Amino acid sequence: MRLRWLQVLILILLLALSACNQPAHAFVDVQGHKISTANWKNKWVIINYWASWCEACAVEIPQLNLFYEHHQQSPVVLIGVNYDNLSGSDLVNAVSTLHISFPVLQTNPTKALGLPAINVLPTTFVINPEGKVVKELYGPQTAAGLEGIINEHH
Repeated sequence: MRLRWLQVLILILLLALSACNQPAHAFVDVQGHKISTANWKNKWVIINYWASWCEACAVEIPQLNLFYEHHQQSPVVLIGVNYDNLSGSDLVNAVSTLHISFPVLQTNPTKALGLPAINVLPTTFVINPEGKVVKELYGPQTAAGLEGIINEHH
């Protein structure tokens, strides 16, 4: 009987561990650099959804660029995702036109990362170092606002 309880306990622990260890996903940014979620372990991850026609997105991009520049050497990752699913030269041109300096993925990671559907632009997800979405932000964000969220949940 005692052995059976031990087996059940081990099975529960293994299931819990497998749920925590989500598989790594690999994406490619507009510069052709491979971006693996395995490198996001123990880091804050900010994922921003934008569109080239979105005025509020254009307003926040300089702030996101500032945030990105400030966090180049810190455990924070900022990733952009084009809501329109632009590809190739259309995506490169949109990134250039909007002067986006942070990495922008070539594909939408929403399903792979288990994020909710995007209904408002811009939308920004703040993911803590444990991989949990701690904030869903709608509308233009500021560098100071993102800093505050990270400090608040730190």
